[in-house]
Amino acid sequence: MKKIEVAGEQIEFMEEGDLDSLFEKLLQTAGRRGVSEKVINKAKKSVLKQTKKIEKALSKGKLRSSERVRRLRESTKRLEDIVKDPSSYTGHVIEEILKSL
Repeated sequence: MKKIEVAGEQIEFMEEGDLDSLFEKLLQTAGRRGVSEKVINKAKKSVLKQTKKIEKALSKGKLRSSERVRRLRESTKRLEDIVKDPSSYTGHVIEEILKSL
């Protein structure tokens, strides 16, 4: 995880390697709750795509607003919460969270 500065704000940003390990843990945790691997992989693909777009815009200096980065960070925090405390989420709730990504 690294901190990036966008529009004068410093925001934590997860890199691809961090996301891979997070989704591996999520696959184990959510799998035990009955969430299908297909839904988890689809969410992973979506989050990785968003991450790559942000990294590309950041490297070109075209990232004007911090909204996309903040929204992605909130999503990854929610996933981290699921991994840390899976007992407070049902399989259906985890599935809905993943579909919303």
